[in-house]
Amino acid sequence: MLSSVTYSNGTLLEFTYGHDRLRCKTQLYDNSVLQKTKYFLGNYEKVIDETIGEIKEYHYLGASTGLFAVITKTDGGAGILNYVLTDHLGLFK
Repeated sequence: MLSSVTYSNGTLLEFTYGHDRLRCKTQLYDNSVLQKTKYFLGNYEKVIDETIGEIKEYHYLGASTGLFAVITKTDGGAGILNYVLTDHLGLFK
């Protein structure tokens, strides 16, 4: 399983996997300084911008037809509901 990717500009992306072999965390470093951490759990994603201390949470809402909305919360504030539009192939518009 892929554990890290190093880009030519010195950026490093590290992957952490759970016991189910699914990605559960990524950490992005720029010149060895942690920039961003992401946690993944099913239809939930938490993004921490380590440079400014901002936390964003994404709740992906789906149905039998696929993804239809995303609720976004920033720093524990009220959630913002955004509907997702797709074409007949299921691609995002």
